[in-house]
Amino acid sequence: MACQKCASFPPRGIHESHCVNALYSFVEFAESAGDPMTTATFARVRTLESPWRGVLAVSLTLAVLLPTVFLGAMRASAATANPNAKYLQVYDNNVENLLTAAETCAGDWQDLIHYMVSQANAPDLFLVQQVDEAKLITLVAKMEDLLGLDYAWIISNRLAGDTIEKCNGEKQVQRNAIIYRTGRLAPVSGFTVSWQSKHEVGGSCVLNNQDRTVGIRMTFNDRLNTGKTVTAASLHWATGASDGPPCAEINATEAAAQVAAPGSSLTIMAGDTNVTDLNASNGWRPWYSKINGDLGGSLGYRDVIYDNCREDTDGSASAIKACLPWTLVDTDRRIDFMFGRLSGGRLPFIGSEHTITFNEGDAADQAQTGSDNASLNYSEHRAVMARIHYNTTNT
Repeated sequence: MACQKCASFPPRGIHESHCVNALYSFVEFAESAGDPMTTATFARVRTLESPWRGVLAVSLTLAVLLPTVFLGAMRASAATANPNAKYLQVYDNNVENLLTAAETCAGDWQDLIHYMVSQANAPDLFLVQQVDEAKLITLVAKMEDLLGLDYAWIISNRLAGDTIEKCNGEKQVQRNAIIYRTGRLAPVSGFTVSWQSKHEVGGSCVLNNQDRTVGIRMTFNDRLNTGKTVTAASLHWATGASDGPPCAEINATEAAAQVAAPGSSLTIMAGDTNVTDLNASNGWRPWYSKINGDLGGSLGYRDVIYDNCREDTDGSASAIKACLPWTLVDTDRRIDFMFGRLSGGRLPFIGSEHTITFNEGDAADQAQTGSDNASLNYSEHRAVMARIHYNTTNT
């Protein structure tokens, strides 16, 4: 408020240049925060001559800059853009077309976005399953509103045109999508692909006929890590009712080939496989043994949650299996996964890997809004998050 002294000229004890210089310091803060309105407005100050420059400094400080600073203070506890070039902050969730309290299949999808806000880093990538285009736009708008960052998205092709009658038609159209932070990732032209996963018919694995089983792949240049590229994919395989699990090994092999095709520095794929890693005898299923590089699998991917359990236990198979958390509501089934792989088949270092509980989503919503319906979950699937590095170690 010291600049109020510049309202009369000449100011008593303070030259108008002091106020202007102070204003410039605030301008630099606003510019570094990426506030385009404030940046453009205050650029005009630099073109004015004394004494009007000082007068304008006062009025702009009070009318424009201070609300911006106050807004920044209110958001001080929110997640910020990931400043670390070593890794990408990645989330994955089957959002079930954004469940709300008023729907037949009720939920509170915004809990998950509030959880994102409560973390240190906002998502660089959010891989999403079972969402239509309108709901995807709603989701991205909410992320931008609460996180204060810019995001863009791409959604899988609608090939089959099927509709889902579950939940009284509230999930009629279900597709898969990639949401990315534009300040970090720049799409590479010509490397976006959709492909259809398979299900079993008459003892053979053939292309499934559902929109929700179309995967989507996209390749990016990393704006923060010059020369690094990343290919990400969002997956959803057919359910047991649609005979998807018998084709899991083929689907894993084809998905790995899709994300490997661009030859990126880092490849990430995540989604809802609708088949567990463990069988009824508590042994690894063939598809999972093949994809998990820590188990010696030929596809050579690191499962971020397996990696976490390997580090948090004595490393024995029994301890790791006991540690692995469920992801599908009202079951003990883990069917949602996030995998990463470096060029040359190396396994990436993974940090802060976590399966986000519904209680954590409720707590974040309560803390940020002052209210939450704890009886409602953000989805029927628990989300997975991790920091996936470009190196094999945390360097």
